[in-house]
Amino acid sequence: MFSFVLLLSFAAFYCFYLSSRKVKIVVNVPISVYLNQHPSTAKALGYILLFVSWIVFANLQGLGAGTFAAIVYFMAFGSLIILLTPYGYLNWKYITGIVLLCSVIEFFVF
Repeated sequence: MFSFVLLLSFAAFYCFYLSSRKVKIVVNVPISVYLNQHPSTAKALGYILLFVSWIVFANLQGLGAGTFAAIVYFMAFGSLIILLTPYGYLNWKYITGIVLLCSVIEFFVF
C-alpha cells in the first residue's frame, strides 16, 4: 500500500514538473508530451494525485502522523524530481523496477 501511495506522490510532483514551460522533455513519452503541452491539465492532475495521496497517508497512519509523513515525502519527491529529471536519471523503467521491488518487499514484510 505504501509503495502505491508513494508512486502517487511521485506522479503528482512529476505532473507539477511537466506543467512548467521551461521544461525540455528528454524522452518523448506521449503522456509527458501531452502534460507539457497542457499545463492546466497537468497542474489539476497533480493536485488531485497529491490530495489523494495525502488522504491515504492520513488514513493509514492517523491524521497528525500521516500529515507530517506526507509533508516529508512530498518535499523529498519534489526535490528528487527537480534534481534528477533534467539529467535523465529518472526513467520509467527504473521507477517501475523500484516500485515493483518495494512492493515485493512490502508484501513479504507486512
